[in-house]
Amino acid sequence: MRKIDVVREYVYKLILAVLIVVLIFDVFCGKRVVEISINPSVAMASLDSEEAGASSEGVSGENNQPVVDLKPSASSPDIEMLIREAFPEEPDKAVKIARCESQLSADRIGDNHLTFQHNGEMLGHSIGLFQIRTGGNEGGKVWSRPAKLGISVEQFVSDMLDPHKNISYARDIYDRVGWSAWTCAALIR
Repeated sequence: MRKIDVVREYVYKLILAVLIVVLIFDVFCGKRVVEISINPSVAMASLDSEEAGASSEGVSGENNQPVVDLKPSASSPDIEMLIREAFPEEPDKAVKIARCESQLSADRIGDNHLTFQHNGEMLGHSIGLFQIRTGGNEGGKVWSRPAKLGISVEQFVSDMLDPHKNISYARDIYDRVGWSAWTCAALIR
């Protein structure tokens, strides 16, 4: 193994270790320590180019997308204020849960691995700030929030992408079952 390969491997492992520590601190403490945008393919192309005596300028392409992007949403302070107003008895915990669930990104759609077709509509994904699930199929029993509200999944998703409606719906869930509906609640203090 060439010396440069050993150095690269060491640097990548070091970067990975730092990223893991930063992510753990961010999730468990709810504090943004650092904004990171790392693109290993650009770093690799730059190292290869420099070895060959070429310039690293002009490295671009679809493989050069950021692998890690922890930049908070531009409207995070406004969103935090809305969350704090909706949960006055536990404002810090509410913000931490929303941050853990969606990084305070109002347009976050997650849990795609839990989706399934039911009555011609896709259910199972989680939407918005508090990652409100559209429905589920636990133990063979299908449940659908849009059906319960008498609206389409498309309308429900649109509503949950609105920060005000998402926070309001999260408040309704909280009033019924507390924080137990959110996986992140068990991860934060």
